[in-house]
Amino acid sequence: MPQMKEKDYDSDMSIRARLIAGSRYLANWSSTPHLDAELLLAHVLSLNREQLILYCNEGMTDSQAMDFEMLLKLRKSHSVAAIVGEKEFWKHSFAVNKDVLIPRPDTETMLVALLSRYKKLTQPLKIVELGTGSGCVIISILKEFRNALGFGFEKSRAAFYLTMHNMLKYGLRARLKLYRLGFESAMRVLSCKVDVIVSNPPYVRRGEIPYLQLEVQNEPRIALDGGFNGILPYFSILKLASKILRPGGEIFLEIGSSWRDSVVSANYPFKIVERYRDLSGIERILVLK
Repeated sequence: MPQMKEKDYDSDMSIRARLIAGSRYLANWSSTPHLDAELLLAHVLSLNREQLILYCNEGMTDSQAMDFEMLLKLRKSHSVAAIVGEKEFWKHSFAVNKDVLIPRPDTETMLVALLSRYKKLTQPLKIVELGTGSGCVIISILKEFRNALGFGFEKSRAAFYLTMHNMLKYGLRARLKLYRLGFESAMRVLSCKVDVIVSNPPYVRRGEIPYLQLEVQNEPRIALDGGFNGILPYFSILKLASKILRPGGEIFLEIGSSWRDSVVSANYPFKIVERYRDLSGIERILVLK
C-alpha cells in the first residue's frame, strides 16, 4: 500500500480504527458487522482482507474515509454483495448487481444434489436452467460437469447480460447457450430434449415481501414474488418440463416454506424421488423424475 502524506489523513483514525468504528455502526442491523465492515473497507481501498491486516496501522485519505462512510450507510438497505458488485458462490466469484437476486449459500445445495446424482456419469448432459439471474448456478454446474451443455433462459434484460458477462469470464461461450426469453418459451427454441432442468424460481408469498429484510426487499421483485401463495411458478415449470425433458430426465427445484407437495399432482407425470437439506437443516432442493 503506498505511503500517504500525513496531511492526507488523521493518524488517530487508522484502518484498524475505522474498521472497529464501522463494525460498531453496522452492529445495529447486520448479523456479521465485522465481516461486512472488512469487505466494504477492502473494496474502498482495493485490498483483500489479508492486506487489511497487513496495513491496519496505515491511515486513509479523506476521500477514502468518505467513501467508506457512504458504503456503511448503504449497507443498511443493501447487501454487501450488491454494494461491491461481487459474490462468492460454490467455488467461484460472480459479478452481481441490483438487477439480480444475490446468490445464497442455501442455493449451493443444488450443486450438492446434482453431484450426488450425476458425478459418476460419463455421458454428456444437456442441462437447462430456467431463470438464470447472475448465472451462478448454471455456470457452476458446467464447471463441474466438463462435458455438459447448458441452456439458460432469463427474461430480464439486465440479468441476461449479467449472465453473459459471467459466462464469458469463465470461458463457457461454447457450452452455454443463453436466451433472453421467459422459460415458457423454451419449448419453442430448444431443438432437443434435455436431461436435467434446474430452477430457483420466485417462491416468496406476495404478502410476505414487505416483511423481509430491507436488503432483500431491495432485490428484484421479479426474482422474489411467487404469487399470492408462493408456488405459482412451479406449475409453469412442471408444465414445460413435461414437454422438454427426455424420458428418465430429472428436475431440480429450489423450494421455500411456501412449497406444498400437492403441486406435484396427477396433472404432471412426475414424482418426488429425493429431497436435500441445506446447511441449516431446511429442506431446500427437490428432485423430481
